[in-house]
Amino acid sequence: MRLAACAGPHHGMRFSPSVTTMELITHLADGYDEAQSALLRHASALETAKSH
Repeated sequence: MRLAACAGPHHGMRFSPSVTTMELITHLADGYDEAQSALLRHASALETAKSH
């Protein structure tokens, strides 16, 4: 998960000045989508395990 990169300069992580706000939002949205699908896969695996 790369969301930690957004924590800011106090964590030593800095975005390049060439990264636009739109690119940043897209990057965060992609990370969110990945996390959400991972959670859904995990949840459906749990449901499958419970029903057997």
